[in-house]
This record gives sequence, C-alpha cells and structure tokens, in this order.
Amino acid sequence: MLAWSVILLTAAGGAPGIAADWAFSPSLRVSEVYDSNINFQFRDRQGDFISSIKPGFLLAGRMEQDQVSLECFINGIIYADNNQLDRVETFNYASWIRQWSPRFSSDVGAAFVKTTALESQLQEAGIRAVLADQYNTSFRAKVTYLLTEALSVALGGSTGQAWYPNREFNLPDSRNAAGNLTFAWKRSDFDTFGIETSYSFKHYSAYLEDTYVDSQDVQFFRPGLYWEHAFSETASILLGAGYRRTQIEVTCSYPVLLFIPPNRYAMVNKTFTATTGDDSYDFWVTLKKRWSDRLTGSLSAGRDQYSDASGNTYDHMYAGTNINYALTELTNLGLDLRYDYNVGIDEGLRETNYFRVTPSVERKLAKDLTLRLSGSYQYQTEQYASTETADRFLTQVELVWQLPRLLAGK
Repeated sequence: MLAWSVILLTAAGGAPGIAADWAFSPSLRVSEVYDSNINFQFRDRQGDFISSIKPGFLLAGRMEQDQVSLECFINGIIYADNNQLDRVETFNYASWIRQWSPRFSSDVGAAFVKTTALESQLQEAGIRAVLADQYNTSFRAKVTYLLTEALSVALGGSTGQAWYPNREFNLPDSRNAAGNLTFAWKRSDFDTFGIETSYSFKHYSAYLEDTYVDSQDVQFFRPGLYWEHAFSETASILLGAGYRRTQIEVTCSYPVLLFIPPNRYAMVNKTFTATTGDDSYDFWVTLKKRWSDRLTGSLSAGRDQYSDASGNTYDHMYAGTNINYALTELTNLGLDLRYDYNVGIDEGLRETNYFRVTPSVERKLAKDLTLRLSGSYQYQTEQYASTETADRFLTQVELVWQLPRLLAGK
C-alpha cells in the first residue's frame, strides 16, 4: 500500500495550479454474532458467539482529471468458546482513475485481503471450504478509448495470487491472470451493444513434504455478446452470453523403482500430465428497478466458471435478488436472496446446491450512528459419493459509526 500512497500523491500533483477535493472518512463497526455452525460442517456442528470490532477509513480525492481512493479495514474477531479460531482480518483497496483526454481514460487498482477460505467461497460461489486463513493480493488495469461518439474499445487485465500460511489444511497456493477486450456501440441513449472477449488462467501449486509441486493449470477463453437497455430513468437491464472453452492440465509425480543394468536398482520420480477439455456456454443478466423513492430492487442471474481453493473447477450457476425499502426516514428494511448451483468439470459427479436468505433492518440512531439487526439462514447439499447437507443460522447485532467527510477541502 506504500506504493499506492505514492501514486495518490503523484496524481494529486499531476495538475499544477488545481487543488484537490479530499475527503477522509473514518468508521467503526462493532458487532455480536451467533453462528449455529461455525465451520459449516456436515456433522459435529458447533455453535458459538462471535465478537467483532472493525475500524477503517476511506481516503478519496478528486481533481480535474483524476480520482483516487484508498480504503482500509481491520477486523478483529473473538470467539467465546473457540479461542483457537480468534483472528484478525484485513481488507485494503486502492484505485486511481484518470481522464487523460476527452477520448482516453485509464483505471488501475490494487488490493490486499486477509480473510478465510470458507467465507470468501460462500460469498463468491456458494461452495464450502475449511475455515483456513486466506491471503489474497491482486492488481488490475483498464484503458478505454472512444473511437467515435458512439463506438468505444476497452482493454483490461488483472493478476493476483492466493496463499494459505497454515499447511495443516493442505490447500494449494494459486496464481491467476485474466484479460478482457470489449468493443461497445452506443446505439442510442437507451441501448448499448457490445462484443466481449475474455481469457482466464489459474495455476495451482500443491504443497507436499515441504516442497512445492506444480499440480494444475486451469484456463478458459470466452467470446461473448451483451446488450444494455434503459427502459426508463428508474429501470434498466443488462443481458449477455458467451461460448466458453475450458482446458484443465494436471501434473502428477510418483516414485518408480528403475532397474539399471547389470544389477542395480534406483528409485526415481516419474512425472505425467493429463489434459481435459470442456465446451460450455455462459450468460449473465442484471435487472435494476426503482419502484418509488422508498422501494428499490435488483435481480441477477448467470452461468460462469469457478475454481475453488482446493483446485476443483465447476460450472457455476447463480440467481439472486436484493430489495430495500425505506420504512421511514430513519429506518430501512432489506432482504437478500441467493442461490448457487455448482457441478464439477474435472471431477464430473460433484454437485453442490447452496441457498442463503438474509433479512435486515437498519435504524439511524444519530447523524453518524446506525444500528443494524440481521439474520441469515444458509443451507447446502453436496453430492459426490453420497449426499451430505450442512446448514447454519446467523443472527447479528451491529453498531456502525461513520463520519462521511471528516476532512474535506478544495
């Protein structure tokens, strides 16, 4: 993040004579949660009370050509009965958007996150994992150029890695890279059509007897089309579909007793590589609607590919909705629903179904202080050799203190 502080200062000084509009917004979240199944296990389920304190801040600056931001949070988690699970999580994000000219712009960003494999995978794809510390770093960049008033081209890419310091869980480290090329045609104020080509590569390194062993490469290539339409100022839809070609390459090593003439034997390692392919399709749809000043909602669904922390690769389908209703000027009601279905590509028979429902209510106690009450029920079935089920209830009381602009100036 030190490098990003330099970028922020460089961007701020990139326009001589133009002062920046800066805002520094600190926050503090304190919560108490009851989790009926802390490891989301099929059996031997154990509940616990979990206390959390999460300080953080957002630093944002806006200039004539630049927008920069740095957002950081630390989350200290304490379990009432399972102190061995106590941990500190951290979430750090930095970004820099620059308008180089009326036609050319760039957007770069970086992130460092420490969380758990269990929570990250459930949020992303509804796949169970062990409650292991997970470190993630990533860097992304995107440039956009307007060829004409109606036609634009964008080129983006990202790279990152994930690793697990506790080898007890035997999770492989991974590196990833992705690229995206998009041509968009703005036909009118209501319609935009686009051609999007995506590539993704992920490399897993297994950890065996204190030695890293190359184990698996997963890559896919997907050309696709999309359409954005604004029905009105309060309703819009995004539709897209693409054809995906996936290739999975697994490298394994095993010991072999080799005969060396005339009368000697030696143990050597033999390595072989197996490659499998899969042809499939993806789609994505997002519908947003504001029914009134009080009621808003969104619906999203899609099909894509997901590779989990263990190196398994899935065809992943999802559907979800979010509804928010302002009961009064001080009270908001919310409801999130999510369903994920996964079927293994490289393991074939493995299937998972995951469902999550999360109602919530927020009450503004003061100008900068909010009380949030929420609950969540999560349910998963996993079918491999047999069918297993896991579920859990979570109830949470959270107090949020947020100062929107502690430091601001022009």
